[in-house]
Amino acid sequence: MCYYLRNDKFIALLAYSVRIMSINAGIMNYFDKIINDYHRAISNTPITGELNFVDKTVENFTVAPIQSGEQTFSVRSARIHVKPFITYKSLNQKNPDVTVELGDLIIIYKHTLNDALIKWRAIIIQTKFKKTKNLSWDISTNQFTFLVHWPTFNISRPHSTGLYTINPISKTWAVYGFIGPNATKYPIYYSSKRMMDHIHQIPSKDHFPFNVLDNHSWDYSKSFFKKFLNERIGENLIENIEAACLVNKLYKVVRLEPDPPGDPDWEGITSSSDEGFGLIEFHIAGNSDEHPEKISEWKYLG
Repeated sequence: MCYYLRNDKFIALLAYSVRIMSINAGIMNYFDKIINDYHRAISNTPITGELNFVDKTVENFTVAPIQSGEQTFSVRSARIHVKPFITYKSLNQKNPDVTVELGDLIIIYKHTLNDALIKWRAIIIQTKFKKTKNLSWDISTNQFTFLVHWPTFNISRPHSTGLYTINPISKTWAVYGFIGPNATKYPIYYSSKRMMDHIHQIPSKDHFPFNVLDNHSWDYSKSFFKKFLNERIGENLIENIEAACLVNKLYKVVRLEPDPPGDPDWEGITSSSDEGFGLIEFHIAGNSDEHPEKISEWKYLG
């Protein structure tokens, strides 16, 4: 179990930050450059599969930190040759324990003011790849059920102690990323909850097709990332403690700080070059003296 203490000073700082904090134009210009470079990389050498997509995304979001006015922007990322799997109880008496992938990527945004964390968001992405031009993707019903309803679960690989019960507030906490060199030039993102709004009920079959043309609640890659950085999508981890606990566990899985207490639990885990999971963290740090609306330039640090 993890806990976050919130004292009166923190609450006052949080209320103050909501009024004044925004990302200045210099950082947003740099973020545009990062995304454009990323798109160029996946266009010049087309994606060949889900693992390749994770590799390219993590590699191309490993960039130099910058400063713009009183704000600094940094990115860190990590990728492992192990995919986290979760297990949850289903209503099917013949197969009560269901094991599925948690996802392929988690993207995190942190904003600190005077070294205090005031904004903290995350999105879990499950990628779906295909080579053909047909815009219909095959969806695993068991995994879709998990990403829509979030039943109580445990992380079955790597081994984890305890159970997680998460009640997402945002519809965009769990997102499918549809990719394919012939189907779509850049990734297209749909949240699992909005997919559910369009199909109305979870199918009874093990897999079902989902056609992106049937749904207008999607984002192209660039708008998806910019909405995330502008806090229009993703789960607020400051308000959702259980989701924050899961995210901290995933930091541990990819061996980044912060880690929960104890050493990474990798006993009995066999890495595979055919699997992968990535974590990308965007971090903006500032102070209360900044004037974000007046800053439009940036410079590299280091």
